Amino acid sequence: MPVGKDQVQHVEIARDIAGMVNAHYGKQLLKLPEYSLTKNAVLVPGIDGSKMKMSKSSNNVIPIFADKDEIKKAVFSIKTDSRPMEEPKDPDGVLVYEIYKAVAPEDKVAEMAEGLRAGKLGYGHIKNMLLDAVLDATVDAKEKYEYYMAHEKEVNEMLELGASKARPIATKVLERLKNAVFGR
Repeated sequence: MPVGKDQVQHVEIARDIAGMVNAHYGKQLLKLPEYSLTKNAVLVPGIDGSKMKMSKSSNNVIPIFADKDEIKKAVFSIKTDSRPMEEPKDPDGVLVYEIYKAVAPEDKVAEMAEGLRAGKLGYGHIKNMLLDAVLDATVDAKEKYEYYMAHEKEVNEMLELGASKARPIATKVLERLKNAVFGR
């Protein structure tokens, strides 16, 4: 299953538990979960400047499904220092750039990096670049989100279809576990 870097430890815990159950009962009762990471998976830092990842519970996110004004407010609240535009900056030390790498095309990321190194881009410029990139990168997801938010019945039907497909599989696994635990 594809996961983000911050979720690997959860798959590993599930794998350890499944392995212990299998070892205890001496047979393969549970499949050991596997994971894969996409090669460009990144841990997006929070907008508050902490080294924590972007997290809704930490209130340090860019709310991509919000309206443009809320997104802009979040982007422009990203912490920066007081260095003047013309002072060359190491892009890897600029939080806006770190977030930009997660949403912008490679050529635009390189353009921002060069502009920062050359002292040709100020924080206002790069925040506007990030805002545009976020809006561009999320347009399709936002359309889908708005569609499904307006079509609750369709969402519930999809969930029920998924549950009806998963239920027989889960039932077999649970029955296999019960048989092992209760010696049937």
